[in-house]
Amino acid sequence: EYARAQRKFIELAGLPESEYASENKLWLAKTHLQLRNFDEGLKLIEEVKTEAQQKEDTELYSSASITKIGFLVYREEYTNAINECQNFLKSLDDDEMTALVWYQMGKIYLKQGDNENALKAFSSVLDFSPTFDVEFESKLEHALLLKDMGKLDEGEEEINDLLNSGKFKNETGQLMYELGNIHYEK
Repeated sequence: EYARAQRKFIELAGLPESEYASENKLWLAKTHLQLRNFDEGLKLIEEVKTEAQQKEDTELYSSASITKIGFLVYREEYTNAINECQNFLKSLDDDEMTALVWYQMGKIYLKQGDNENALKAFSSVLDFSPTFDVEFESKLEHALLLKDMGKLDEGEEEINDLLNSGKFKNETGQLMYELGNIHYEK
């Protein structure tokens, strides 16, 4: 129902200025992106980011940045997505969100085939306060990447650390599977 939603957001944009004008503009940008009107959507996102910075609205700025990063990844513009992530990191003061952005950067670097930067990004997650899931996924991705790069002993050691920590008890099956893959390659 993006076309109908877009019409409503356009109607709302025509009303006198309100406290929700920037948020409305962000949703209008999202509908433009969904309806394949990329230029207009990106232009509106940049406007929202500028307005959010002026108003010091970190939540709106975060939403706009995340939307743009997601769009760039969808378009497989990985270099631009990395640049956008790095710009977003400069404005963040939330350790949990910062950890998530570093994790996503690691995933983007993997899509580019840039294993060294992916390793650094997954390691950087732990410098902040990741959620339980982001911490586990980044540690696992780091270990699997080491394995893929031929550093089997280091990958095995990291997976054993995850197994022995007790913190990730519910993930034992997946960890044992990956440990088995490492032993098979050895």
